[in-house]
Amino acid sequence: MIDLSSENSSTVADWIEVLAASQSGRPLSMHKIQEISSSFANLGQNVIPFAFRLLEKRKQILKDLYPFIIDDSYIVTRDSVETSFYLQLLFLTPKTGLSTSGANWNLEKASQLFEDLTEKALSNFFGYSTHTANFGFPSRSGRPAEFGAAVEWLSQKTNIRLGNAFRPPRKKDGGVDIFVWKSFLDNQPGIPVMLVQCTIKEDFINKIGDIDLRLWANWLSSDIEPLVALAIPGTVSKDEIWSEITTRGILLDRMRLTELASGINDFSDIENIDYVGKLVAEIVEHIH
Repeated sequence: MIDLSSENSSTVADWIEVLAASQSGRPLSMHKIQEISSSFANLGQNVIPFAFRLLEKRKQILKDLYPFIIDDSYIVTRDSVETSFYLQLLFLTPKTGLSTSGANWNLEKASQLFEDLTEKALSNFFGYSTHTANFGFPSRSGRPAEFGAAVEWLSQKTNIRLGNAFRPPRKKDGGVDIFVWKSFLDNQPGIPVMLVQCTIKEDFINKIGDIDLRLWANWLSSDIEPLVALAIPGTVSKDEIWSEITTRGILLDRMRLTELASGINDFSDIENIDYVGKLVAEIVEHIH
């Protein structure tokens, strides 16, 4: 059993989506959700209708990209976790219930998978000729392990001039998990760049501060100040959180990442893509 009694409406809405996604396309009534939630999540019946209203709002925003059909009395998934970007991120979200508290939950695997999915979603962020590089430490993308050498590697890939400042090895990745940039055929300087921090941790608000643009400006001499972004697998419904993060950069939550990943339904090239399927199977085993 888990305890979601003190959680916010977004977490309760995620919990309902997790339950619906584990039903293999069978409709899940609000009455059944209330029954399961009382037994497994210590949730009172009165919070479920309110969470349904939040789910309706998600549906209105994402339209056909939202993987559920929902009305006032039931919810049913119309996509599988194997083909839905939204569902992949849902099961990597902290406090979504049994998916992050079961025996199969592995923080390292989940973090790596989220980085890979985010990189895929951002592969067309700047349109044609958008490029991405996974810069996170430890590296799985072929970047040198030592930070100074890794920045040189990035300079060569992006064609951005190397800065003169000392690059301390303790920086590891300088807060950047994914580099996104656009190249032009003329190969001239002055290209758009985005530095992205990815996290699946529950306490994410200050993570965007891991990227210090003043330091990066001395490590890579970009002619245009880079965009900074924070990517999370969850959703954010509180305006004050949006305001706190967006004063420092772009917030890419599950809703925005799903929009960016529109049209992507083949994840076969991503390492450990079957990991989420194991989380789903574990949930099915617990609630059936």
